[in-house]
Amino acid sequence: DVASAPSAPVRDDESGPFDLLAARQLIEGEIAATAAGHVSAAGLAGLREAIARMREHAGDYARCDAADRDFHLRIAQATGNSAFAPIVGGMWDQRRGNLWTKMEEHFHTPALHAKTVTDHEAIVAALEARDPDAARKAMHRHLARVAREFQRRWDGTRATGKRGSLPQRISAPRHPAQP
Repeated sequence: DVASAPSAPVRDDESGPFDLLAARQLIEGEIAATAAGHVSAAGLAGLREAIARMREHAGDYARCDAADRDFHLRIAQATGNSAFAPIVGGMWDQRRGNLWTKMEEHFHTPALHAKTVTDHEAIVAALEARDPDAARKAMHRHLARVAREFQRRWDGTRATGKRGSLPQRISAPRHPAQP
């Protein structure tokens, strides 16, 4: 099953959220480009089904997150290269650390959820068009947007001093995302 359970939480000193998003942008962009040349009709249907589950469970963070994870893993599987899904799964599982979890809980909003669904639809459209460059760019745009939103919201909470339960330590992006 593509949506296998994530591994145990990781230590927060392994990678910060912005480092992880930069790595995902680089790696998953190339995976999406590769998938564009190999994705099957069944693979596209599975991606659409994952998006439908994200919509259906918009109010249930855990179920929506599982569908989001499934979407990214299905793209890796669509490449036909069995090494990619464990790589994507491993990066996704790094989001299970306390730092990432607190950031997502604090910043997850219906508006950001809707943008993620729109981003995912653009990725599927590029894959369906069998356009590697468009698939790469769509994935880059998606993950860069997430990083920008997190950074903007993080900066806003720092400026107002309203971080609440957010941790004091967070790494700033080392690799600026390209729009």
